[in-house]
Amino acid sequence: MELGLRVLLSPHEEVTFRRIALGISKAQHLPARDVTYLIHLHLVDENQGRLKLTDLGRERYRGQGNGAARSGARTRPPL
Repeated sequence: MELGLRVLLSPHEEVTFRRIALGISKAQHLPARDVTYLIHLHLVDENQGRLKLTDLGRERYRGQGNGAARSGARTRPPL
């Protein structure tokens, strides 16, 4: 099992991880230390200033018991 699936995240790291998963924050508005750690765990990938979950990150997010992650529910209605 990958370290990124097993390691405990701090409450702040968890919030940063969820914000990236939901796409509700821009990279420059997230704590750099949290982002660096999530990248180190291979949960998040950065490409041209954009953050996204890796396959491992999506697996962890789906396994968190987050109903929105499993149901495909949107965080807000489309415009």
